[in-house]
Amino acid sequence: MSLINQMLRDLEKRQGHAELNSTLVLHPYYPINNNKFKTTYLRNALIVIISIALLYVGAQRASLTSKSHHESLAQSNSITIAAAPNAKQPAASLEPEPVALTRKTIEQKMPADPVEQVNIAPKLAPTPVVDAPQALPIAPAAKPEQAQAATIPKSYETKKITLDSTQLHKRALAAYREGDYAQAESYWIQATSISNPSQEALLHYSLFLVNTDQAAQAEILLRTQISLPNAPIALTNLYIKILLQQEKTEVALAQLQTLRSLNKLDIESTGMLAALLQKKGDHASAVTLYQKIVTKQSDNAIAWMGLGISQEALANPSAAFKAYQNAIALPSITTDLKHFMVSRMQQLNQTDVHHDH
Repeated sequence: MSLINQMLRDLEKRQGHAELNSTLVLHPYYPINNNKFKTTYLRNALIVIISIALLYVGAQRASLTSKSHHESLAQSNSITIAAAPNAKQPAASLEPEPVALTRKTIEQKMPADPVEQVNIAPKLAPTPVVDAPQALPIAPAAKPEQAQAATIPKSYETKKITLDSTQLHKRALAAYREGDYAQAESYWIQATSISNPSQEALLHYSLFLVNTDQAAQAEILLRTQISLPNAPIALTNLYIKILLQQEKTEVALAQLQTLRSLNKLDIESTGMLAALLQKKGDHASAVTLYQKIVTKQSDNAIAWMGLGISQEALANPSAAFKAYQNAIALPSITTDLKHFMVSRMQQLNQTDVHHDH
């Protein structure tokens, strides 16, 4: 604008000189001053030209500014949506459409495989795959326990304490004495489930099962243990007693005969076998077995009584009377059994008197 003002001032100065000259040379026959007319025309033309030039320059600057703005907007917009030809695009909504979060929609949104990557690119149309590139190998994710172990400092790591069968059995006995039978059973289950369980744990837990009306479970537990090599005879004896309690006489007898053939009978199992054979009427075998017991244990009142019964059945009254006499002399005999043997001795005495007459 300062340039335009300067040009206008110069033009006015020239106009003043022209008017002064025109007054000096003005011809009386020309009423109009031609120099003044020309000066006015030039001034107006110059103003028009300058205005047009300024408008052109402003339009160019505006065009450059608008173009730069559009380019920056195009660069900032990183997502483009390809529209189908001759299709009208719906007006973009500023807020998303409400979606009902039901269990079905949630399951549809969840990937089937946790490792599967979710593709967020819009699927316009399926494209045929000619040679699909092989997927890059993905390193397997660390297991939860490995990740947890890696995150825990060594100073906070705790050593897991493992109790053996004997220690668990002691805890079971302590809980049993305190009346906490559920806790005692829990400890016994652990004590008998590990490899090489304690014999005491097996015996006490089996008795606990029998006393809590779980004899069938005790039978299964002991049958598994006695089938192992070098099984303790005490476990086999308890197993046979449980069979007899459930009136499985034939199974018990077969188990005892197996022990006899293997020469593994102890005094307790020998007494049970003798009693079963006596019950079946094999008194001769019973006498042989009872004599073995009283030879090793002369204070075994039950064995003396069994020997007397089988001798009486074999018509050996003197041997039977002597066996009953040895039994009732022992303090371990019960009152009921003592009365039974005394009555048998009285009957034998009458028989001997009858034979004497």
